[in-house]
Amino acid sequence: PMAGIYLLTFFLPFERIGSVDVAGVTIRISQIVAILTVLAWCIRGLWLGSFKFRPYPLLLPLIVFLIVALLGLINAPNLERSIMVTIFVLFTVGVSIILPSIVRHTVHVEKVVTILLISMLVVSLFGLYQFLGDIAGLPTSLTGLRSQYTKDILGFPRIQSTALEPLYFANYLLVPLSLAISLWFSKASRIKPLWLLLLVVLGGINFILTVSRLFFS
Repeated sequence: PMAGIYLLTFFLPFERIGSVDVAGVTIRISQIVAILTVLAWCIRGLWLGSFKFRPYPLLLPLIVFLIVALLGLINAPNLERSIMVTIFVLFTVGVSIILPSIVRHTVHVEKVVTILLISMLVVSLFGLYQFLGDIAGLPTSLTGLRSQYTKDILGFPRIQSTALEPLYFANYLLVPLSLAISLWFSKASRIKPLWLLLLVVLGGINFILTVSRLFFS
């Protein structure tokens, strides 16, 4: 199960690039990995004969949210779509509840954070490639940009990297960027690695180049 968490952490931002549409449903690598991780956790629990759940402080608010979401299905204008979204929400909530029971040691947390930062490095480098490639005139088939985000619209490209939209990419960057900045300013170590500062700068540049609605809200 822990190997699944590591893979899930790395493939988390691979939303558009790294996904496939099947029968009108977008299936992502992270979703498949999450399902396999939960199955592995269940199999391990059955093998050991016990399931140890860690405390989950957000359980009550999530239950209230899910009840409201289920009640909302009564007046849903598009019931089929609403049911599909609700299933995905239930799946995400289920994974988040099981997650603390899998990540049980400090070394696990450290590896998850490291992998998250590595994943951020990969998608941020690809984001810069998108920006420079579109400026240079490369086709969208090579840059991976959707046509509405190329330089033809605003005079400069809005990068989306592996995400579906620049807004989604910017939202993702908030998590690893916050972690990287926190680690940099942490008092736990007086030695601040240069690569961490460079990663913050790289992620910050990508965040700005999304020209996300976050800046205008």
